[in-house]
Amino acid sequence: MNKSHYRSDIDGLRAIAVLMVVVFHAFPDALTGGFAGVDVFFVISGYLITGALRNGLNLPYHGIKRFYMHRARRLFPALIVVCLSVIATGWLVLLPDEYAQLGRHLVAGGLFFENFLLLTETGYFDVDAELKPLMHFWSLSVEEQFYLIFPLAIILGAKYKLKLQNSVVALLLISLAVSAWYAWQSPAEGYFMPQSRFWEILTGSLLQCLLQPTPDSTPSSTEPRSPSASISLNWNLIALAGVVMITVSGALITPLSPFPFPLAILPVAGSALVIWAGQRAWINRAVLGSRPFVAIGLISYPLYLWHWPILSYLNILTSGQASDAARGAAVLLAVTLAWATYAWIEKPLRYRWSSRHAPSILAAGMLLVVLLGAYIDHRKGMNFRMASRINAMSGETSHGALRLLSASPHLAPGCGVQDAQLARTLAHCLHDMREEPTVALIGDSKSEALAGGLLSSSQAGYRFLYLGGTNTQGAVVPVISDAPLYSNYQPLAKASLDALSQNQSIRVVVLTVATRALFQLKSDDSIEDLPTSPHSDVAYEGLNAGVSQLVRHGKKVILVVDNPTLPDPKKCIGRVTGQGWLDRALGLGTGSGCSIDLRKQVELSKPYTEMLKRIAANHPRSVTIFDTLPALCDTQSGRCSSFKGGKLLYAYTDHISDHGSEVISRSLVPFIQELDQRP
Repeated sequence: MNKSHYRSDIDGLRAIAVLMVVVFHAFPDALTGGFAGVDVFFVISGYLITGALRNGLNLPYHGIKRFYMHRARRLFPALIVVCLSVIATGWLVLLPDEYAQLGRHLVAGGLFFENFLLLTETGYFDVDAELKPLMHFWSLSVEEQFYLIFPLAIILGAKYKLKLQNSVVALLLISLAVSAWYAWQSPAEGYFMPQSRFWEILTGSLLQCLLQPTPDSTPSSTEPRSPSASISLNWNLIALAGVVMITVSGALITPLSPFPFPLAILPVAGSALVIWAGQRAWINRAVLGSRPFVAIGLISYPLYLWHWPILSYLNILTSGQASDAARGAAVLLAVTLAWATYAWIEKPLRYRWSSRHAPSILAAGMLLVVLLGAYIDHRKGMNFRMASRINAMSGETSHGALRLLSASPHLAPGCGVQDAQLARTLAHCLHDMREEPTVALIGDSKSEALAGGLLSSSQAGYRFLYLGGTNTQGAVVPVISDAPLYSNYQPLAKASLDALSQNQSIRVVVLTVATRALFQLKSDDSIEDLPTSPHSDVAYEGLNAGVSQLVRHGKKVILVVDNPTLPDPKKCIGRVTGQGWLDRALGLGTGSGCSIDLRKQVELSKPYTEMLKRIAANHPRSVTIFDTLPALCDTQSGRCSSFKGGKLLYAYTDHISDHGSEVISRSLVPFIQELDQRP
């Protein structure tokens, strides 16, 4: 933006946006909708960048080139420094699977497709998000995806003499409609997909077109004037309304609210009103344009980059148990680093580095970061690091523990589901190629965790067919029910059960499903609310209907008792960095794992196990129960723990690890054979 058009109130608006995000990430209960600060950023970006692009329309191609050179100077210095710092810190503290995941996020963040990578992993508000130090790069990715497309649209519009304002309105309405469609069909995708977010940036673009009708004109409604009292009052009310809308969005929206559509309209419209009022409004001049707000606004970009990696590493090192004081200290550290980055790196490289090769050098530096991330991922997190060796007892955690399944050379696509589209929707639709499968495994993500050990332990005559798992398209929860709480599961459940029913070679079906999915429990790491669940009857009816269908078609069914529910192992393992001073400063030390009293586990899970017994009693010759507790729990000490034999039994949330899968399979494989041979 031309310096003569500089608006201090927009820097103040940046300050509000970044403070909302930082407070939400550090103290989520204090500002439940603070993530809407990102939407404020989107509007500001659209307003400012559209102005910069339009100023280059007289030399479109050179103007666009100059625009991208400016973006490189603006983004890359701080981005490179933060990425290198995250890599160095990860070297000290992350386990191999965590470091490998960081490598993937470095590639995605550096090439600006982090939002797409997150769609393949977990949701924005998932607990695992706290273990991803670069997760916040998703918003930068959306912006840069917009700025890869929008300049071309401007060039084409100028070539065909299309009015930019009309084009922006059309694109905005299309993107808003797409956002509404995602809100109805797939909210998680709608949060990250660029076409569902572009309308927010386009709102700023439209505002730029309205306030500055021609590229060279002075903004018509933002300069301070001496209007009549009534007009002055109107602009003050407009700005105040905008600030109130942004404030309300931060205070009242929650991670469970429908977002971005329709509730993102609140912070987006509020931001637009504040920018529209401009310096005609007292609140813009005296508050947003004040030195404290402008100072924070100037460091808003590096502060956004720094705050989340610091909080993420704090959560990792403290197993999610960081105190409010520690989180406050992390925020202060982020502010300090943001100021230093702005003063010593961003300003010199952006404004004083006069070399015409500067953008190319910065782009090369960013590419090196991407290549380093790819190398870390390729080396599977570099398990020779001290952080890996001294935390070796932790074994493999996170989704990397599913290697027995993903690395099997004997599996091929195909599980008998007739609907090709549904078959592609399944997380896993596989069969053992060594011989025709006679055993099938079906279920949600709990079956996915068990599958690796079962498939690798299977023997001739008892090879597996597997259909199940969980992905962004849904989970295979094999219940047949008209109950609303199971409606999302029905397409995959019915298709999967029909495929098994019609498969004449399948003699035994192993069925495993998460307790929380059957009873719609609130937590991933506890079943404390199971005894009071109102869904016992509907869960019994739905699961019994699915089992009965299999029995009617001559199948024998094994109901695998869900493993004990414990917190995510990353909250249990403890960890040390190997740097004595750092371990002492942070109070780090190896952990002995999470555990639950065996008797308490049995008591809490009674509604679930009694349900399984009722279903088995309905089909005494065809249905039996396999209890995982003897394999996973220490009956002598009466504890169910995260560890057994010095290795983790759990991998991510309350899912068993490859080691846990192998431990269970040692008993389950002969159990399957014994059931099949019963008359």
